[in-house]
Amino acid sequence: MVISQNALKNLLTQHHINADTLELLWQVDGENIYGLTVNGADAIQHWQQLRQITDETQHYPLLLGNEAESQSYIESVHSYSDYLSEEQPTTVQEIIQQGNQLNANDWLNTTAEQQRQERANYINISTLQNDVDEFTLAEIGEWNDMIYPTNRYTIPRDILTRLPHPNVIIALVPTTFSWQVPAFLKFGNWNDCPAPEVQVCLMKYWQEKYGAEVVGITHDVVEMVVHKPPQDKESAFQLAQEQYIYCYDIVDQGVQTLSNLAANLLGGKVWYFWWD
Repeated sequence: MVISQNALKNLLTQHHINADTLELLWQVDGENIYGLTVNGADAIQHWQQLRQITDETQHYPLLLGNEAESQSYIESVHSYSDYLSEEQPTTVQEIIQQGNQLNANDWLNTTAEQQRQERANYINISTLQNDVDEFTLAEIGEWNDMIYPTNRYTIPRDILTRLPHPNVIIALVPTTFSWQVPAFLKFGNWNDCPAPEVQVCLMKYWQEKYGAEVVGITHDVVEMVVHKPPQDKESAFQLAQEQYIYCYDIVDQGVQTLSNLAANLLGGKVWYFWWD
């Protein structure tokens, strides 16, 4: 069901959401992506309000960051197909369809094997310490009970000052499914950031398994809310392995070990991913 901008504005107003800033951000494959401008300090609260009425508005809310980051999407979405091979999906619906056809566990296992082979090209595996995970070749590390989940989002804030952005754009994406959102942004397929169809596949897998839903996507960051986080160390470590395969920068350039990441995921309600 297609909802016009005026109808969407009226729905938001009926739910006491200020829709004065509602505007068309961009179009992708005939679909309209609308947006609201809100204060960074209130961005998460606005996202939660909009998420509660997604079934009614038929639009999923997504934090895009500040105005400059939002503008970058217009350029990247329109130029996305310029860098693809003929075999790769290009339209939103093709990306969603292929994402549905992928098997998350198969992709994780295949990608882990590729990453192990690539690492073997420049590291002598036999010289690695015993504290290395055989599946990912990442450092395991000791479990640190002093590490607690980080339940704060970074996208609404300036990365240097940690202060809220004066303005944050919340996109309203024409789907009710969180895992379909990356297809509309055509997010990924640069450096080691997985392609959009893989993003769709893994987000669907993690939603089914952990109740994870995407909250925000900037040009290099994904943040998700988690309704059913792992509740034991073993499950948290397994999830840390999956997340390392998906985004190894959060360990290699972040928390340093899989155990540190697992401790952060244990009971954690916010997931953070960043690609260099």
